[in-house]
Amino acid sequence: YYYYYAMDVYAQVPSGITSFADFGVDEGTVYVITAVDNNGFESHFSVDITALQIEPRTKDILVITNSRVGGLQFTIHDSVCAFYDSILYGYDYDIYSYHDSTPPADWHDFMRYRLVIVDDRIHVSGSAYDDYERSTSGFTKYLLSGGRMTYCGSFSAFEGFTISDDPTYLEVTSGFITRFFGIDTIFYVGPGFFHINGLPKVDTFFAFSRAEATASMPDVSYDTSRYTFTSTAASLWPPETPLNTEGETTHLYRALPGVNSMNEGEPVGVKTLVEGTETYLFGFHLWYMTYDEGRALIEALMMPPPKVMIDPNTMYAHQAYTIDTLTADVYIGEFSNGHLPGQVDLAGVRVNETVVPISTTVLPSHPDFTGEVLQIEFSLKEFLQGYIPFMDTSLRSFAVTGEFTDGDPLEAYGKVTLVGHTSGDLNEDGSVDVADLVYLTEYLFGGGPPPIVDGAADVDGTCDVNVGDLTYLVAYLYQSGPKPISCFR
Repeated sequence: YYYYYAMDVYAQVPSGITSFADFGVDEGTVYVITAVDNNGFESHFSVDITALQIEPRTKDILVITNSRVGGLQFTIHDSVCAFYDSILYGYDYDIYSYHDSTPPADWHDFMRYRLVIVDDRIHVSGSAYDDYERSTSGFTKYLLSGGRMTYCGSFSAFEGFTISDDPTYLEVTSGFITRFFGIDTIFYVGPGFFHINGLPKVDTFFAFSRAEATASMPDVSYDTSRYTFTSTAASLWPPETPLNTEGETTHLYRALPGVNSMNEGEPVGVKTLVEGTETYLFGFHLWYMTYDEGRALIEALMMPPPKVMIDPNTMYAHQAYTIDTLTADVYIGEFSNGHLPGQVDLAGVRVNETVVPISTTVLPSHPDFTGEVLQIEFSLKEFLQGYIPFMDTSLRSFAVTGEFTDGDPLEAYGKVTLVGHTSGDLNEDGSVDVADLVYLTEYLFGGGPPPIVDGAADVDGTCDVNVGDLTYLVAYLYQSGPKPISCFR
């Protein structure tokens, strides 16, 4: 063979081989791969592949927190550590606080943990941490080794956010974030925004109250009974007021009741499966959430949830009004807590807490599952009644709850695509046609019944229902006019 790069060959493998094992290699040894075709022409080098030593994962969780050392202190670090001590009982865990005298020596210290939780921020530089892996390279190595990571916070140290930044959406520039956390934008507001701008410290803008789960995760709520912040933080935000994506959304932002928050319904939790690992990004600190829900989130992170499938996986809002008896099925299996579908107390199973199944059956197998599967048949109409009205197409969460025969709780979460009400479909039969035009005419001028869904009659998007909507609908049906729209959501 003719090797263009004129380098000694370390090893050769036949074409078609996709793995290579080497032994007795020193850590840090760098491999490069190149291919030679039948004519002796060599390809470009691959990226460098560095041999790294991966220790067995003998411990459960490492928590890294309390990053701010010196200068302004915003949190009571003993309180943060006490919170994690309370919710991590039973796990083999360690808490590393930047206030500790001895930081982790290097990235190898991460290797023994199945999950690393960073609940504050990652120091990307600083002479005080010369023994600590610089920048994010240590975390990158840990993730590429198959370790799992959860980040709680704003990534402010990466992106250069400041204490006085106005509320805005900011583009993510850090390669570490975009590589591993499946997002490209962050909503950020500086913790001193209200104080610095002389605004009343009454949160009618954000009002973070809880993170509502969208899939196989528990909800997590802000704990108003504790205040883990220092007097410095209190000067920016008083104790009596709660401080306030290419990945898979796990939690949605939910504000305090009665507050029209600009963040309502936005993602506040993101799960990303990437490069052989799994990461979670939460736009809140776990240590100011409730103990019980914090513990539930830890358990969800540590224990894979049961597998859940729903059929059909796309449902339509108008099906909630159909005369036909439509049904749907949920399939649950592959429990990781030692239980089997056959151990579920079938009489107590509920979907979204209120929907009573038509039937529950334990199947010996299912093509998409391993082992036994619990099949739950239920009314599609009753299921959809818990979500309507809605106009948009959205991915929504559902829950299956109950008990096992030994008294342990059954909790399984899944997702379903819901296609909302169609603007112009006043009679909710799934289509926009002359029957809807007659319906709207009778409603406006003939004393007919109101639209089943208000938003369906607002076909011109003015947030009002009047003769303008009738004109708009006529133009759409008979004059190639624009498609009906609605301002209702």
